[in-house]
Amino acid sequence: MKNEKVFAAINMFSILRSIEDLVNLDEEAKEIVKGTRLTMKFIVPSLPKFYLVFTGSRVKAKVGGNLESDINLAFLNSSHFNKMMAGESMPIPTKGVSKIVSLKMNLLSLPIFYRPILCLMKTG
Repeated sequence: MKNEKVFAAINMFSILRSIEDLVNLDEEAKEIVKGTRLTMKFIVPSLPKFYLVFTGSRVKAKVGGNLESDINLAFLNSSHFNKMMAGESMPIPTKGVSKIVSLKMNLLSLPIFYRPILCLMKTG
């Protein structure tokens, strides 16, 4: 039996956080997010708040605190977050719904193993 909280922490602090490295080290990924200026907040109960801060052609992952965000994505529990990362569920957008569409266009070009975070942007 897997521990959903531990699995969510791995998804958040390893997989999601590695988007920072991908964009900062890969020229193609850097070009994809070029011009994107926004902060996404991921809210998972029992885990610290997690932020992806897009500033031009860079991304910075931040943990904790109370940063101002443009998009807030909430989750009911760790399992809900894990399902989103697996592409099986949608988060609950509580702020910035209109900004998700423009972000989707940029991030669809990321390598396939980063696309589970895009399930939040599915249409239809």
